[in-house]
Amino acid sequence: MLSALIILCLTSVTYLSSAFAFPVRSAQMPFRPSGTSMPSSSVSIRLGVEEDIPKAASICCDAFNTLCASVALPPEFNSPADIEHFFHSLMKSDSKAFFVAVDDESGELVGGNGVEHVDESVASIGPVFVLPGLQKNGVGRALMETVIDWANSRGAPSIRLQQLASNVQSFSLYTRMGFICRKQCLHLRGWCLSSSAPSPSALSPAYTLRQATGDDAGEAAELYHRVTGERRDNQIREAFEHQMEGHPAKAYVLTDKGSGKMVAYTGQLYFFTHSCALTEDHFVELVTRVCDEWAKEMPPRENDHLIPPTAGPPSFLLPVDYPKLARTLLDRGMRTVSLTNLMSIGEWRDGDLAAYNGVYVPSVGY
Repeated sequence: MLSALIILCLTSVTYLSSAFAFPVRSAQMPFRPSGTSMPSSSVSIRLGVEEDIPKAASICCDAFNTLCASVALPPEFNSPADIEHFFHSLMKSDSKAFFVAVDDESGELVGGNGVEHVDESVASIGPVFVLPGLQKNGVGRALMETVIDWANSRGAPSIRLQQLASNVQSFSLYTRMGFICRKQCLHLRGWCLSSSAPSPSALSPAYTLRQATGDDAGEAAELYHRVTGERRDNQIREAFEHQMEGHPAKAYVLTDKGSGKMVAYTGQLYFFTHSCALTEDHFVELVTRVCDEWAKEMPPRENDHLIPPTAGPPSFLLPVDYPKLARTLLDRGMRTVSLTNLMSIGEWRDGDLAAYNGVYVPSVGY
């Protein structure tokens, strides 16, 4: 996931080996926080518990929004509540984990990081965050090393994350840690409505859009495999079976009326989940129809793209490898709010998305 960190050096961090069963590292350098009233001390990293979530969400929201403001980007979160549900989900599955950094002297939580290994081939990292006053002291690096150890202990052949391109410090850190920048993505936000299309008949009568259910997960997983060459079965099923309540962001599938076959799907047209389509035209059809449905519950407003994605319009990460598709979406009303770098350690299929058999729009994880 995206990094909100500006972190440079290693600190004195204790990894609580009793909290999780994989090899841990220990560092014995002095930890001297800068720009904070907290005393010089060491930091321990442990698995998070439910009671940590309110504080962790508050720090995460503050860290991301502070970074965004520093580089003239719109805020990432509307409130800490926007991320609390995700932190809860990380604690409820053996295939996910949420770690927190705690100041040993004060007992205060000062940072956190999440990791998921829902499907065999890929583990995804984030969001990694540190209390703004404690950044540049190595807490973030220690959190990164912890989740990498966790992913390696599970045998994940590839570890991936999305990094905010404006944050050159975190990019440098991840590069030093062995991550390679594989793709750059446009973070698109806004509306691509049928009413904004250049022709009166923007929507093709050949397709049908409907909300996805768990029964659609198998066909969607095969579509994903056909496009990317990888498996994502468990995450797709999870996205289809556990959708957000009280929000227009839903999982949808686009089907061909003639054959009844699925030609595109989205876990939500939202950067927390991914989308896939057989062709660029199918993806435009999917986005347009989903935006039309979304607008029924959340009427478009001026400058919607500047609203945090958790409170605003559709939002997703489009690889720059699809320039024609990007132009179409921008012409129809979407706006670029930032650039992200998809980075990874370990296996990587083909470095050229043009070799993919369709359109793959990654999530904030991968």
